[in-house]
Amino acid sequence: MKSRLFLLALLVCILVSILAQVVFAVQIVYDDLGNIQSGPTNVVQVAIALMGGPSQDRIANVDSEVSFKNIGSQTINISDIDAAVASQFGFEVRDFSGSTVFAPGETKSFKIRGDIPLDFDSIDDQGNTGAKKIGTVTYLGTVGNESLVVSTPLFLEAVNQLELKTLRVFINDRLETVEEDESLSGISPGDIIKVEAEVRNNFVSENEAGEGEGTTRDITIQDISFELVIDHESLDLDEDVDIGDLRPEQEQREQIEFTIPNDLDTSTLFVRVTIEGQDENGAEHGLVREFILAVEQQRHDLSFQDIKVLPNQQVTCGQEITFQFTLANIGRQDEEKGKLSLISSGLDIDINQNVILREGKTEEMKIPVLIPVDAREGTYIFNLKSFYDEQYQVDQKNVDIEIKNCNGQGTIGTPEGQEEQLPPPRVVTVTPESVSETVTPEDEMTEDQEGDKTWLWWIVLALGILIIIVAVIIFLVWKFAY
Repeated sequence: MKSRLFLLALLVCILVSILAQVVFAVQIVYDDLGNIQSGPTNVVQVAIALMGGPSQDRIANVDSEVSFKNIGSQTINISDIDAAVASQFGFEVRDFSGSTVFAPGETKSFKIRGDIPLDFDSIDDQGNTGAKKIGTVTYLGTVGNESLVVSTPLFLEAVNQLELKTLRVFINDRLETVEEDESLSGISPGDIIKVEAEVRNNFVSENEAGEGEGTTRDITIQDISFELVIDHESLDLDEDVDIGDLRPEQEQREQIEFTIPNDLDTSTLFVRVTIEGQDENGAEHGLVREFILAVEQQRHDLSFQDIKVLPNQQVTCGQEITFQFTLANIGRQDEEKGKLSLISSGLDIDINQNVILREGKTEEMKIPVLIPVDAREGTYIFNLKSFYDEQYQVDQKNVDIEIKNCNGQGTIGTPEGQEEQLPPPRVVTVTPESVSETVTPEDEMTEDQEGDKTWLWWIVLALGILIIIVAVIIFLVWKFAY
């Protein structure tokens, strides 16, 4: 009886020793940025495992390397390398046969290989490009006499074939080419903003040379969207344009237009542009570009809004038309000596009118114009201008009026031959309304998260087993002792 009790106690001690090594192992966990998230920082230095890159096609057998360095004072022996990653990525460590020893200060590299599925996305859920986490690599072994567990994230990246060639912003008629995080100034309430994106499908068209080894060609990117978002308390904007499909090497431009609210004070508007599309194989491509619109309320600002031409913009000689619009004082002070001008140098028309308008107020206005009977046929530019102190210009809107169906040759007017206008603070060419025309990978992340928690569950399980074993020992001792 005593011999059986002795053997049982010896077995329990061995089990407790093994479990203690697991529970009390040196555990090091790296975060997604390559920094040690938990565990000692003076033992190892391990590079994040990355397969592919920004120019990597979606193919099988993509090779890479990951380095492992012993930065401590004790010998490290790695006996196993495990990976928690979906099988579709075909991950393997190619040159590891077990029991790799690292002397203090020694660095060695392991070769890894994986597959990039044809439907692997280039962007995340927020539209950002770059490598995506697909799992966790865990190194098991010993450091000195202690167990060692090192966990690092595993990343994969494939080429993004949807390019934003240019992003241009028109502030009224002033053109700006936008770089990432750039701040655009000289913007006032009432300004018309147009954001233009030029997008290109960078997949290569098929040619006589054929597809070529290790390349992916002749793929259309479908259902491309262009979205613009501004999240501000005075301007909550979410507009999108459907670009549609782009064939390989095809480009297209699209615009989104909006107006800075009149009641917006000096503000900083953060603009986010997102371009997204899906190729024929189901992979998402795209990008995000952000920039800033710095809006400043001017001291003097008389703005033309809601311009209409009655009855329309196509008139005959001798006909009377009316320019109807709203004049808004969006500046910071009252205008006691405001002035409006309606000018067509081609027809020698120059109409002026004084106005008084308090800060924040608007006024509906009409200016009738008689087209000369003997005008020449053609298109003429009419300039609506506003001034403060009767001489300093603050706004200008240009309207095209087409004169046709005139009798005779005409002797007055110079169509489309006006001198170039010097740009004031705000000049916009508009198409006004008229009464006769109508202006018209979720599963992969779950596996990653489970992989990250694997060793936590092992620890909990080991502690549970240890408690059970201790309880069994107490029970056996009590039973055989009495």
